[in-house]
Amino acid sequence: MHGGQNFRRFGTLVISRYMDLASSCCLISCVLTGFILFSSNIARAADLEDFMELVETCGGCHGEQGISEIPEFPSSAMQKAGYLEPTLFDFRSGERPTETMFYFVEELTDEEIKGLAEYYSQLKRCK
Repeated sequence: MHGGQNFRRFGTLVISRYMDLASSCCLISCVLTGFILFSSNIARAADLEDFMELVETCGGCHGEQGISEIPEFPSSAMQKAGYLEPTLFDFRSGERPTETMFYFVEELTDEEIKGLAEYYSQLKRCK
C-alpha cells in the first residue's frame, strides 16, 4: 500500500509536469500562430510605417478606427477579410466601378490589399 501511494504521487508528478509542458507548448503555439496569421500580410505590405499611412488614407473617408462618420462611406471595421479583399481587388480592376475608390486602390499591391482587408477585419466597432 505504501508503494502504491509513492507510485500515485510519482504518476501525478509526471502527469502534472507533462500537462505543464503541454500547456506551455500550446500557449506558445497559439501566440506564434496568431502573430503569424495577423502580421503576415501586414508585414508584406511594405513596412509598418507605409502600411499605417495607407490606413490613415483610408481613415479619411472610412473613419480613423474604421468607423465612418460620413453616411455615404461605409465603415470598414469588422468587415470580413473575405469580403473586403475581393471588393478592393474589384475596385482596382474596374470590375466594380467607382471613381472614388479606383483612385485610391489603383496603385495598391496585392499584398497591401490583403493587409488592409486583414487589418480592418480585426478592428472592433467602438460606436
